[in-house]
Amino acid sequence: MTSKTVQRGSALDELADITARISAHIGEPLIAACPFSRRGQMTQKFASKFGALAYLSARQHAKSKAGGLPEHFYLAVTDEDVRAIGYKLGMTGKEPLGEEVAVWRRDALEVEARPSSLWIDVTLGSPSEGERVDCRVGSAPASQAFVELLRAGR
Repeated sequence: MTSKTVQRGSALDELADITARISAHIGEPLIAACPFSRRGQMTQKFASKFGALAYLSARQHAKSKAGGLPEHFYLAVTDEDVRAIGYKLGMTGKEPLGEEVAVWRRDALEVEARPSSLWIDVTLGSPSEGERVDCRVGSAPASQAFVELLRAGR
């Protein structure tokens, strides 16, 4: 699927503001962008009841399962690539955008999705690099359409 085949009027249109903001940040046209986070935040919260060491251990485990990605990031899809752009979660809706923290070739990316009523757990796999990244996005029509875009590859 390329930008020419994405249907206008689709659920991806709900991500238009985010997509425009990320596109301006990286200086490249995007098909779509969507906010994601690492998995394991509830585990971290539970572990914090057992002290700082347990919390830090749970946090480190979640980071390693996410391939070292920051706690919050945008996935941005171009015609050729999927890019991860870090950001700090803020209260204003205009989070300060960070650096590009990962790039994968769309045609080589394997995407597994496990939806639930609250979120979609996603695993991004790059067999050529032996890399697997576990992440999560809230379950909504726009995020479901975005995950389908990821799964479609090129």
